[in-house]
Amino acid sequence: MKAFLVGIQLLCVQTLFGQASAIDSLKNYLKTEISDSATIVVYTELSNQYKSVNLDSFKWCLEKALAIKSCKECMAPRAEALLAYSMFKTSRKDSNAIELTFEALDIYKQLNNVDQVANMLYEIGNQHIHLGNSTDGKIWLRKSIVYATKHNLNERKASALANMGYLFARSGIYDSAAVCLRTALEIDENDGKKSSQMALLNIGVVYFHSGNTEMAITYYKRALERAIEENDERI
Repeated sequence: MKAFLVGIQLLCVQTLFGQASAIDSLKNYLKTEISDSATIVVYTELSNQYKSVNLDSFKWCLEKALAIKSCKECMAPRAEALLAYSMFKTSRKDSNAIELTFEALDIYKQLNNVDQVANMLYEIGNQHIHLGNSTDGKIWLRKSIVYATKHNLNERKASALANMGYLFARSGIYDSAAVCLRTALEIDENDGKKSSQMALLNIGVVYFHSGNTEMAITYYKRALERAIEENDERI
């Protein structure tokens, strides 16, 4: 709860002041007496502020956050810091990045946070793909889909299915791509979300490449109707 309140306060700081002021405020916050979990939250937010301006400071802040392991209350903030550092390392093609996400996954399992467990499975899949290992990427995306299905996490399931669909499309497996992308779209629509014209267009393109011209035209028409509805001139 303390870490959550700190997060709300940091959001207010970032909203009310510019980046330089936010960084100064966060540094001053670290000089006060706060809990270890709150310290992790502050260092993680400070790293976010530094990410676009000073990568050395960005990494230093995350390393300081991850050096704190002393309490149960620290577990969730630590997992967030682990994922932030892992995503950065993945963007730098660092093969050790996934180990950090595995640690975050283990933490969320201990906390029984099913939503974040599904998210970590999804992120591990995406990281494998980004690092050039599409085979393991598919394995972990499937695990995310199975887990999200078991726990009725529709949004997580749709995201994993969509990424799986794009992966199949890149590999030229268009029938499987169409099934994944269409199922992801249907999940979102059943949850009351409006389908985007680009999602509809992508499904149409996949059907076209699979040789199913009739379904391709159906989704092209839907994409065009949605674009007209939203005054989007891209289509």
